[in-house]
Amino acid sequence: MDVLRPKGMRTLAALLVLLLFGRCRSGQTDAAKADPAQEGGATAQTELFYPDSKPLTRWWWFAEPLAEADIRAQLIWISDHGFGGVEIAWVYPLDSAGKAVPPEGTPAFLGPEWQRAVASAARIADSLDLQSDWTFGSLWPFGGPFVAAADATKDLGDTATGQFIRLSWDHPRRGRVLNHLDRDALKRYADTLFAALRPAMHRPNGPLDDGQTAGIQRRRGLFCDSWEVHAGSLWSAGLDTAFYRHYGYRLEDTLVYLAQGGSASALRAPVPAEASPERAKRLFEALYEPAHAGILYDYRKLIAGRAVAEFYGPWTERAQHESSFTRAQAAGSPTDLLRAYAAVDVPESEALLFEPNFSRIPASAAAWSGKAEVSAEAFTCIYGWDRWPGPGPHHTEEQVADLRLLADALFANGVNQMIWHGTPYQKGYGAADSTARAAWDPRIFFATVHAAPGGALESELTDFNAYLTAVSDLMKRGRPAGRVGVLLPLEDAWRTGAYGEPEQAHPGSWGAFELRYVRTPEALRGYQPLWISGHFLEKALNDALPVPLQALVLDQAFLDAETLYALLALAREGLPMALLQTPKAPGAHQSPGYADSLAALLELPGVVQHLESLVLPPRLVEGRGNAAIPPFWAREEPDRITLFFPHPMARNLTYPMPYGLGLQAAEMDSTERVVVHAFGRHEMELHFTGGASKLLVFTPDGNTEYRMPGFAEADSLRRKADAPKGRKHGW
Repeated sequence: MDVLRPKGMRTLAALLVLLLFGRCRSGQTDAAKADPAQEGGATAQTELFYPDSKPLTRWWWFAEPLAEADIRAQLIWISDHGFGGVEIAWVYPLDSAGKAVPPEGTPAFLGPEWQRAVASAARIADSLDLQSDWTFGSLWPFGGPFVAAADATKDLGDTATGQFIRLSWDHPRRGRVLNHLDRDALKRYADTLFAALRPAMHRPNGPLDDGQTAGIQRRRGLFCDSWEVHAGSLWSAGLDTAFYRHYGYRLEDTLVYLAQGGSASALRAPVPAEASPERAKRLFEALYEPAHAGILYDYRKLIAGRAVAEFYGPWTERAQHESSFTRAQAAGSPTDLLRAYAAVDVPESEALLFEPNFSRIPASAAAWSGKAEVSAEAFTCIYGWDRWPGPGPHHTEEQVADLRLLADALFANGVNQMIWHGTPYQKGYGAADSTARAAWDPRIFFATVHAAPGGALESELTDFNAYLTAVSDLMKRGRPAGRVGVLLPLEDAWRTGAYGEPEQAHPGSWGAFELRYVRTPEALRGYQPLWISGHFLEKALNDALPVPLQALVLDQAFLDAETLYALLALAREGLPMALLQTPKAPGAHQSPGYADSLAALLELPGVVQHLESLVLPPRLVEGRGNAAIPPFWAREEPDRITLFFPHPMARNLTYPMPYGLGLQAAEMDSTERVVVHAFGRHEMELHFTGGASKLLVFTPDGNTEYRMPGFAEADSLRRKADAPKGRKHGW
């Protein structure tokens, strides 16, 4: 077994890794073409939107005057430090005291001066061969002062009040949150955004092709952050009729009846007759009464389908029509998360507010919809979170060893494209005379690492980004090697209201429907199980999924009737499955034939009720007992299987990450004895030293192990940790 041990990322050895296992830059992987069926608006595809695999950084543009010299100088700095592009995020005004006061001369959001600055940034990024993505609005969620009341969010029982965005570029003006359940409202919002962005999207000289880009034409990516609309009782015009058509009863009338003392209700509170916040409050309380869990499920299922059909799908269709693409976090959305993630071009995870294990959900969505890329908003609130204006714990004191450990945990859950969080716009950085440049400004911010000029990470960014690029590039090849599906417990989550403690103490966490903390069964370690939902099981009946499904595990108390019927059909076709619980119908009324279909399913010979009885394909990785199998992620091609093993201390990272954990990993030596099934059976020892991860490549002719390059040894890291702490103020 060949072992490559380069000393730095910019060595010839690192280049050899990329040359030996480099990607085709044509925009298509070598994997077999996926099923062309559409998920919402996004076509199942293996197109690469980030073909060079370099990390992007979110570039925070606070509401203030913008200068082309600053934009150019900072984009050059971003390029020089190993980033592959930027995602510009337009956010609130910020002064040195942390108050949202817009400085004089701040351009109006979407106005002519703002448009010129964005177009200038896009043009300069093109000249540097940098990707240029944009948040599709100011702050989150989508909305703004230009959103009319008719297009704003609505709540069950209150169709007038709506929700408002705080601290956007337009602050102190308030903007309405867009109705995410109405595609016509989305169209009017998108018309406004594209009218302002179109000058920056236009390429007067055609695609870049200067010999360095190998014919790649970069499209502008449009970003949607995690769902930050209060989703407890969202509503929209026409949903009352749709609800009655689906379920045979009227939701609002039923909740009023129950809230005022009807059967099964303990509330007995008067409900105002007129639409109002008070009426909405009473209906919300009735909806989330535990005795009404079946009604809550019916509501959640309807909203889940609506959010994909009216928001994620049409948004992606519109972006593609505008020759751009979508990248989105569906985290926190009231949807079938797998279907929502599959509806966009690049599904994106987030860490560490969402812990690394959550990334398996967008990675699974990418697998079942044939997408090669899974991005992550990485390093968010890594050491904890403080309310605006912050700063957060250890802001500007982040350690690259900690960031590496978190990145490795994301790689081990299917992520293969990093988006740094992030880099603030540095006012005055473009001054011609360095002595005239503004003093180093950390840009007080409550949620981010500081990957910017003068920051503590500056000297290590190039090497670290090269490492992230190398792993990302290799982990985009082929398709995920998992064969076992685990049904995402949507039904159980949709019948449940708010999280209890300690889950709700986690920043941004509210309801069980978010599925923040679900885990695949421990007994399936080594199989690389993928989450799946009824939507994709129904697709499997008619079309071959991009990743073969060879066994299925269900461990939930409730099961939707449509999913049950799909399971019955698949089991009759021979798909082995284990039902670890005997499920019940989740809605307010049981569908006719549900009990008979469940009984028929349990009688089939390939359906078992104990996991040890399930016929499973061979494990990809075996250990000395199930608990000893290390975390990993594997991707396969016809002639190659690639496995990434993070350092053992990257297993099950939780929020907040202890400061200096990466240095502890660097000081720890460990050995994992494993058996890998890849073109044969391979017994091997994985030696983890200096905090390094492992990457194995197997071919029919043998296997090669690479020690991932680019980091100092443990003693060097210790010296760095012991150095006097202080902020750099020079340029």
